[in-house]
Amino acid sequence: MKIAFCGVRHAHVFSLYHMASQNPDTQITGAWEEDDKAREKAEEIIKEKFYDSYEALLEDESVDAVAIGDYYGIRGERIIKALKAGKHVIADKPVCTDIGELREIERLSSEKGLTVSCLLDLRFDAAVRLARDIVRSDEIGEVHAINFTGQHPLDYGNRPMWYFEEGKHGGTFNDIAIHGIDAVKMITGLNTLTPLLARQWNAFAKAEKNFKDCAQLIGKYRHHVFPAVSASEILALQIIILPRWQICLGAVGMYDQNRACAYALSGVGKTFQIYAVLCLVSKKQLGDVRWLQP
Repeated sequence: MKIAFCGVRHAHVFSLYHMASQNPDTQITGAWEEDDKAREKAEEIIKEKFYDSYEALLEDESVDAVAIGDYYGIRGERIIKALKAGKHVIADKPVCTDIGELREIERLSSEKGLTVSCLLDLRFDAAVRLARDIVRSDEIGEVHAINFTGQHPLDYGNRPMWYFEEGKHGGTFNDIAIHGIDAVKMITGLNTLTPLLARQWNAFAKAEKNFKDCAQLIGKYRHHVFPAVSASEILALQIIILPRWQICLGAVGMYDQNRACAYALSGVGKTFQIYAVLCLVSKKQLGDVRWLQP
């Protein structure tokens, strides 16, 4: 498969570039970036030709798929143009920030038989896969309630400043909570989430009043599974964040995953320590706690 890259204003797209360049089944035909400064930086990493325009990229008949990593608010437009040109799409999350664009993407993808995929890396996390195996094996019974939270460093000053420009980001649901919602789908197989109430607001980034850095959601799957969702982007340079993903499964058992990430910024760079502790209360022996390591 031959892939071309459209937009490189988020660092996630470079991970996709490295994976694609190392895959023997893919060939990178080139890239395009509208912003001159972003293109100059990207040329240090992407060692391929750069198209003169997005139209030139889409007119290249050798391109099978377009990888999109532009700023969030324009991704829907980029994806729609790619689908109309008959190209498959792989995009960083979120694929768009407008519900009308999302419906158009769904329509074009279905009508043209084209694939639209999204970079949601929690699906490949060992702890999430272990949770899926436990829940789907019926070891802890039917899912009755789900709760998850996720905190992420905002890293203000190092993030691309388009994050804080009106209409370019879309809020914390699109940016952070999407990972947890997708992980719940991956773990449980539950698909359609009906929101009952939701809000986004500015809590930490006081210098950016329009930036929605916190989000909460209560919704339901099926008839009685109510997820409580909380996500935020914390404004700090040296912090400890404790994202907690918890699934409560009624009277027969509980699966609990606590993922702690110690994040620090120093004068010489960034350091990460990531670990996961998993606790399973079995329906076979209530009160019997087993500690699991993915």
